[in-house]
Amino acid sequence: MDLENLAVLGLCFILQSSAGYENGAVIQIIPADNPLWVKLGTSFTLTCNFHEPCPGVQYTWYKAESTDDNSRSRRNSMFTFPDLKISDEGLYRCEVTCGGKTEKSQVKLHVFSLGIPEITQSNLNGNDTINVTCHVSKVYPDGFVNVELYLGDKLLRNETLDTLDHMSVIHTLSLRREDQGKKLICIARRTDCNFSTEQSQKLNFSEAPSNVQIDVSAPLLEGQEVFMKCSSEGHPSPDISWNRINLPWPSNLQRHSNGTVTGLLSPENSGLYECIANNTMGQNRKPISLAVEYGPRYTSIHASETSIRTRELLNLTCVTDSYPAVQQYKWKKLPAQAVPKDVTQKNSYLIINSFQKHHEGIYECEVVHQSGRTERVYFNAILKEPEEQTGSQSSPLPGAVAGSLLVGMTGGGLAGFLLAKRLL
Repeated sequence: MDLENLAVLGLCFILQSSAGYENGAVIQIIPADNPLWVKLGTSFTLTCNFHEPCPGVQYTWYKAESTDDNSRSRRNSMFTFPDLKISDEGLYRCEVTCGGKTEKSQVKLHVFSLGIPEITQSNLNGNDTINVTCHVSKVYPDGFVNVELYLGDKLLRNETLDTLDHMSVIHTLSLRREDQGKKLICIARRTDCNFSTEQSQKLNFSEAPSNVQIDVSAPLLEGQEVFMKCSSEGHPSPDISWNRINLPWPSNLQRHSNGTVTGLLSPENSGLYECIANNTMGQNRKPISLAVEYGPRYTSIHASETSIRTRELLNLTCVTDSYPAVQQYKWKKLPAQAVPKDVTQKNSYLIINSFQKHHEGIYECEVVHQSGRTERVYFNAILKEPEEQTGSQSSPLPGAVAGSLLVGMTGGGLAGFLLAKRLL
């Protein structure tokens, strides 16, 4: 018998095997167990050894209960079974003849079988439990089989079954997400000859998408790259898609098959979005609101009067567009930088209660966004001359002028108020 088959069969008899001759016997049968249990269907050889030196020694093997000449006689030291059958069970004798003297030894051969266990998992059907069944078959002869069922290293069931009954172990398993993919292991062991077989299978249960998570890069600033990622638990692994709620998807944002979104942000991207996780068991959605920080932009100064006269009230309001709203406004009077002491400053307002000649000049409003971005605009306040009768002498003129001021002149006189801005 080769070493591979010996290893297979050894699980049944090796615990009882012993080497050498016992009680002074001159014949040794290998394997040395008696009785000998051998697995059905294996290729197996009995070997008869005579320990005394004897030229011309003769060996004869035969099955004691058989009348078949082919099965009762083997004229060598080995008796080989190419495919062990149940009918091969019985008492086998080896006769050794040496110098007219005959020695005999015998061994009782038993055939057994134990099939590889079958593991089945019931359908989930939306429940949080699953039935795991370990079924044992091809058991010969009748007897007892010990069955152990494991999940990973954890023992779930340990039962001894009678072959005259139903040869299955059923365990109801409470499903936990962390157990997904762990090995279910079923070990079947004959109690009469210590032979075992086993089967393993990954725990595989279906689960609707859950625990949807969205990660968004921060901060969300106009002109910066955004990265959004959505993930979900579930089995099979959910497909991820993105949608913008109640509005078309913006063209500057790209949706990718791996569940991510990228693109350069614009203020128009603010709004409500949702991540959709979908698999064969169901669907799950999670919304997220994007608020893109932008500005300041479109900054201007609004004047309460279009024609300024002596001792009249002048109220300047600095208006800008931004998100979040600008909280810091800085007023200056150029070129002196300092606003006259009798001028009131209050956030976006600059108030001159009684306009005088010394109030004339260029007023700057600087808006400071929380992102650190700033924008400046200018207003040229000029007192109306008493002799001028008609025409609008002071009116704002919008314009974007970088690093300079623009003053309009008509007919040698002042053309009115100037409004300009410098972007930083």
